[in-house]
This record gives sequence, structure tokens and C-alpha cells, in this order.
Amino acid sequence: MKTSSFSFTNTTEHSVDVTPISLGVVTNYAKVADAANRFAGQNKTASVGQGELLQYGCDNIKDVQTDQKVYNPGKVTAGVRYRIRLDEILRTTDSGDATYVVDDPIVLELQIKHSMSGNVTASHIETCFKRLIGACMRSDGSFRFDDLMLSGLTPTVD
Repeated sequence: MKTSSFSFTNTTEHSVDVTPISLGVVTNYAKVADAANRFAGQNKTASVGQGELLQYGCDNIKDVQTDQKVYNPGKVTAGVRYRIRLDEILRTTDSGDATYVVDDPIVLELQIKHSMSGNVTASHIETCFKRLIGACMRSDGSFRFDDLMLSGLTPTVD
């Protein structure tokens, strides 16, 4: 019987839950691209000129590049890459100056790559994803984006 496992032991769950937003992709997004390996949809609840673009994509890759040394590589080296991208427009106005309007783009992208080995399951990806979210947070449940956006990469508080 084969067993897959990770070697990390820091598995304490955050006491703060992150509540995702239910986007309602099927009903709230107008399809602007739909191909075998790409979907793009414009948010129909957003205003014209300040839209939101949601994209899903996937493709096969020759191998999975990692900065880690893989000591016991499997026979399967080919992999898959899939990604989710959200393009947002943040609009800032000034109640004291009706002519002041500034639009700032904000783009978030999640990319996942893994070998096409049968050893990799959706549950393994979920475990890694939760750890990635944990890397964005402090132990008090607050996000580290205030530090990261100022290039403060080294955590100062756990």
C-alpha cells in the first residue's frame, strides 16, 4: 500500500477563518473567452469602465520547476499548470473635487503546478493552498499585506 505525506510538522490551524466571497461565476460573469484551456468572464455586477475580469486557465507543462531539490523523482515528469486570475479596478474620487477620479489596477493571480502523477490528489493541493494562505497571515489572523506591499518580506510578528 502506497502512502503519500508531507514532512512538515507545523500544522496548527489558525483560529481565525478566512471567509471567501461567493462570486456566482455562472450567473454574475459574462463570458468573454471560452476555449479548451481558458475561460474569461467580465463581472456583470460591475460598472462599465470599472470592470472586474475573472480568468481560469490551464496547460500541460514539460516538467514542474521547483527551487527544492527533489531527491527521489518519480517516473512521471510531465505536469499541469492551472491558474486563477482576478483583474480589479479600484476607483478613488474626492467628495470635495468632482473632477478628481483615479483608477488603480489590482491584479491577483494564483498559479498551481504539479506533476501528473496519480500520487497527487486534490486533497494534497488543498493542504498546500491552506498553507499558502497561512503564509499571508500573522498568528493573530491579520494579513501581512501591509508589510508585503512595502517590500517588508521578513515576518516581524508570528
